[in-house]
Amino acid sequence: MICLAFLISHNLYSQQQNVSESEIDFSVIKWHYHEYPKSSNVVWNIFVSPEKETVYRASFEFKGREMTACYDESGELLTEYEHLDDELPISIQYYLEGEYRKYKVISFVKQTDFSTQDIWYTLQVKTKDQGEQQIELDKNLIPFKTELLTRF
Repeated sequence: MICLAFLISHNLYSQQQNVSESEIDFSVIKWHYHEYPKSSNVVWNIFVSPEKETVYRASFEFKGREMTACYDESGELLTEYEHLDDELPISIQYYLEGEYRKYKVISFVKQTDFSTQDIWYTLQVKTKDQGEQQIELDKNLIPFKTELLTRF
């Protein structure tokens, strides 16, 4: 749950720091390379969560994909973001064609929260009629509209 707020908005975290790998606790480094052996171009950040807990974020390349992972101070993997921009499922393409006359995919990211085992996707598109749109999809790739949740 620590990184859940981060998933919603990067602005909820304060005191962001870019740090070198030598400044990261060994337990975090150990678990990162255990989960993602041979990850490359790793960039580390440290955040303080809204709960005042330290969160380590690694952005990196792994098996040809851009990835981001968040860890707690003990090295436990909290969340993972996998950029799937070049792998848009055909069902999502059909959905977009039905919703928008013309669109361009900006990003498609699979997000996993390991504390709850929740998986969801975030799709950002630029449309000719409506500008930039963010679409949330559940683990079955079914779009859900967050504005419906705020009505009640």
